[in-house]
Amino acid sequence: MDGSVDFNRTWKDYIHGFGNLVGEFWLGLDKINRLTQNKTKNMLRVDLGVTTRQTVHAEYEWFGIGNGTTDYRLYIGNMTSNCKSISTLILDILAPSDAFILSSIAKNCAELYKSGQRVSGVYTIDPDGSGAFNVYCDQTTTGGGWTVIQKRMDGSVDFNRSWDDYKHGFGNLIGEFWLGLDKINRLTRNKTKNKLRVDLGVKTGKAVYSEYGWFGIGTETAKYWLDLGKIIDATVSNDSLGPHKGFVFGTWDKVPAGCAQQIGGGWWYDSSITQCAVSSNLNGIYPRCGKETLAAIHWGYLGRSAKRSAPTSTEMKIRPVEFMRVA
Repeated sequence: MDGSVDFNRTWKDYIHGFGNLVGEFWLGLDKINRLTQNKTKNMLRVDLGVTTRQTVHAEYEWFGIGNGTTDYRLYIGNMTSNCKSISTLILDILAPSDAFILSSIAKNCAELYKSGQRVSGVYTIDPDGSGAFNVYCDQTTTGGGWTVIQKRMDGSVDFNRSWDDYKHGFGNLIGEFWLGLDKINRLTRNKTKNKLRVDLGVKTGKAVYSEYGWFGIGTETAKYWLDLGKIIDATVSNDSLGPHKGFVFGTWDKVPAGCAQQIGGGWWYDSSITQCAVSSNLNGIYPRCGKETLAAIHWGYLGRSAKRSAPTSTEMKIRPVEFMRVA
């Protein structure tokens, strides 16, 4: 406001900040990054005093910067201003050719990763322009960019839920949760564009996984039927989800309800048979304190016995097939 603070400073100064908070100052790139890690949560307003003693301003729909590994890369949304002549000037200053300018909310966690959001956590996305919702992004596993659709680790959340619960989602995104069939459908409408990774904890204390070449589910009218590609990478010897390809989703209150009533938990069940011999059910009853002699949470061939086929933790996540890690 008066030039009392020198802004021709070093890189280190701009990282940590300088000046006086009751006068002229720069907050610091590290702090700004921490404030804007979820870029959809912040908008930016730029107020400028001009020689006519009037003020003009520009507002951006959202604003954020990457972390130090990205050299604090800038990303901003669309702009509105009360001064047409200043709009282009501000845009030129804030959005040079190498800035990442977003015209819409990110479609998935892969887009967030590419925009500089490399920290795993809760973000807001909108896959198809039908409305935004929060998801948990895994930005570390095999290059990041994964949108997590299911997670279990301690049995704290009841997964033996109704159709409506599975449709809309339940649980806590920083704990155990099911994202919701409607949201998963919106993320996977073009099934060839997403692959699925299933991470499982086993009783030996190790972790195993399976990756499928593509993954998608139908709409509610199609009972969220499962479409699935072949395994492309895995540390387990057999495919325990592939046998469910083409099955429709079922809960205890929605057909095919029989299996869900017997086993517990919503999953893709075969509606044409009366017996519930399933190869997998990651939403089944979770083993707690050894009370269940045979827990219904199940992924076949994890161990030599059926009891050992109950994973200690589960995580299902999807990522675009064409995703390429950004260094």
